[in-house]
Amino acid sequence: MGTAGFVFGVGSGVGPGREFWVVDFPQVGQNFGKEAFWITLSKFNGTTSWRHSLKMELLPGPTTTPGVWHSVSLSVGEGVLQLSVDGYPMLPMEHVRLSLQSLE
Repeated sequence: MGTAGFVFGVGSGVGPGREFWVVDFPQVGQNFGKEAFWITLSKFNGTTSWRHSLKMELLPGPTTTPGVWHSVSLSVGEGVLQLSVDGYPMLPMEHVRLSLQSLE
């Protein structure tokens, strides 16, 4: 069992300077049985290959039982990312650099 997530905002270029965004659900053992998911928003910098964690939130509600599949909804608007897991919405993630232009 491991981490799952979404990669978006990847351009068609390759090599240094390429940036992209990641929303993921890190597996954290102590959450089993607590019925809550960790969700992170990060940006990867192609120049340094470093992951820049921008926000992390604990979403109560979805089951954390191992082996259970989940339904995830993700939408990105101008400066705001909205996500829900199994119909449980999280607070919108806002970030000044999270814009439609930065996703092109």
